[in-house]
Amino acid sequence: MAKDIETLKQIGAKRFALAYHSKEFATQFYDHIRSDENLADFGFLPMNLQLDCWLSMLRLLLLDQVCVPQALLDRSQPADSAVKGVRPEEFDNLTRREHEILHLVAQGKQNKLIAADLSVSEHTVKLHMHHIMRKLGVRNRTQAARIYINDAREMARA
Repeated sequence: MAKDIETLKQIGAKRFALAYHSKEFATQFYDHIRSDENLADFGFLPMNLQLDCWLSMLRLLLLDQVCVPQALLDRSQPADSAVKGVRPEEFDNLTRREHEILHLVAQGKQNKLIAADLSVSEHTVKLHMHHIMRKLGVRNRTQAARIYINDAREMARA
């Protein structure tokens, strides 16, 4: 699998999408790229979705967003150092508005929908997301959402 990933990178594409029927294969692939810190280069497109959901995921991928189905995220703890290294006090550094935006991102909402919900501009949401990612030390909104979801689970267990 590592050789296949290197071959894909030599093509020079910025992002790749894995369209799959087998959740087991997607899980193995996800675990492999996650452990090699290649997650931001790949998106996942399950082929067993209703057409409207599938088209929404495809649209996110075309808009250069990382797209990982919740089923792949739910089954294991994050392995990359950016997610492991977040401490609770780093969440304390987020403003109230950043917490609101991160909560909506974790629900899978797009920036323009978040902007409409909060009555702010889409640019303002993007700016807040930039600050959130910097404060949490992550590279993309998917990692930020994952941290938020994992933190919420930990708090629920406590």
